[in-house]
This record gives sequence, structure tokens and C-alpha cells, in this order.
Amino acid sequence: MEKQTFIYLYSRGDRLGGHILQYISILIYAKYHNLYIHYDINELKYKSSIFVKNILSFVNNWNTRFNKPNTNKPYIQPYILDFTKKNDNLFFYSEDLCLIFTQVVYSIKSDLISYFKKYLFLQKNLKINKINRIAIHLRLDDVSTQEDYDGMVCGNYYKNIINESEIISGIVQKWETLYNTQRPLSKNKLELVISQAKEKYPNHEIVIVTSPGEKVDFDYPVISHSNPDDDLIYLCNSDVLILSRSTFSIIAAFMGNATEIWCPLWGHFVCMGLNTKYDKSKFNYFS
Repeated sequence: MEKQTFIYLYSRGDRLGGHILQYISILIYAKYHNLYIHYDINELKYKSSIFVKNILSFVNNWNTRFNKPNTNKPYIQPYILDFTKKNDNLFFYSEDLCLIFTQVVYSIKSDLISYFKKYLFLQKNLKINKINRIAIHLRLDDVSTQEDYDGMVCGNYYKNIINESEIISGIVQKWETLYNTQRPLSKNKLELVISQAKEKYPNHEIVIVTSPGEKVDFDYPVISHSNPDDDLIYLCNSDVLILSRSTFSIIAAFMGNATEIWCPLWGHFVCMGLNTKYDKSKFNYFS
């Protein structure tokens, strides 16, 4: 069987958070398996983001250790990281993050965040400083009218599969029976988590970070930037984080220096290895 010598870095169909997570996952996989990372700059999305620029700077430096392999392949299976293993199943782009995350977790035997911070911590040009504040990210925008749900349902579904077996091709999320989607967290749920953080960090300021123009039902200052990079930098600079159920806020756990993180459970985060037997993060989980 052909041995894999490189991996493709490619874009997605969604927004900045999903792109950064996919790029980071591919970097981790390449680092662990010592693979050249091939990409076409003209086909990559969000390349003007300072976070994506940082990732590409790492990739370019990483690739200098290799003789560039022949990257002209007749068959590439989307979402299957080891493309030497043909998989006949087809997946929608909305399903692929769980698939990609779990392939990496099974390889490295660790949650993605802990591995990244130990071996790939990329803060070059990001100007990350730890500020004594509790930053709360609210995922509103296009899902602002949707109801919260119990993230333990889909979280436990994936946790049990990850803990009990290793499906080489990863895990495909089950949209039809389990929510596993980005949704706002209920005010009652957040108030309980905020009270826990305030008790532990009584002298920290508390700030909400969310999309511009959103109606926020909390009596805390609200930070919103038109450039999502600025919101991410703000989160990365915060000493304490309360994450949303989104692919955006979790980037601050990878790129920032938070002392403590409160993290909601849902399938996507569990497929990163969080709250599984591979978890080394020591986050505070809530559902």
C-alpha cells in the first residue's frame, strides 16, 4: 500500500471558526505523522485573518524540512485525512468536522487543544497578553432565536464511541436524532456558570463578547467588533473564559493563555477529545 507523505490543507463551506479548527486539525495530524502540508493559496479562505496567516507561516516553515513530494494525486477523499485509505462513504461538509477531529484524536491519543498547546502553540504576531477578566462569548447571530438544548445527549453519544472503540475513518455526527449544533446557551445556565467564575475570581471584570448589533440580556459590558479577528484576540487575552457552543469561541482555548476555562458540552467539542478518556485539558464542563 502507498505510504502517505503529505496532507492537503483545504477550506470549508462555513465561517472563520470552522476554518481555523479544520486548519489546526490538519496541522496536528501532519505534525504527528511527519507529513508535508500541501495547499493552494488561491483556494484557501480567510487567508487575510491574522490567525490563518499565523497558521500558514507555521506551515511554510514546517515544509522546509521536506523535499516537496509529488502532490498530483488522481484520487483524494474529502475529510479522510489518510487519503491512501479509500473510503466509499460520502459526507456533507456540515458533518466533516466531527469526522476530522476524531481521526486526529485517535492518532495522537490526546484532546486536540492539549496537544496543540504542547507542540504547536502559535502566538507569533498575535500580541497575546493575559488580562484579569472573565470573558463570556455568546453565540447569537444566525442562531439567536433558537432554543438551548442539553449538550450531554450528543456529547455522551460521541464520548461512548470514542472511549469504547476507534473507528479509523472518524465519527459522523447524527443530525437526525441528536442536536449537536451551534445554539445560544440559556440565561439560567450561563448565570450559574458566571457565578462559579465570579466566586473564584472576584476581582476580575466581566465582559460579554458577541457579534455586532445583538440584543444581550446581561448587565455586563459588551464588546463587539466588525472584524472577527478582533473578537478572537480579545478572548485570547482574557484570563478566564466562558465559551459558547460554537466553533468560534473554542479558538481562544487553542490560541490564548487562559488560566481557567468553562466549556459547554456538545458533540463537536467531545469529538476534539474533550470530556473523553483522551482529555488532558482540565476544563470545567457544563451542558
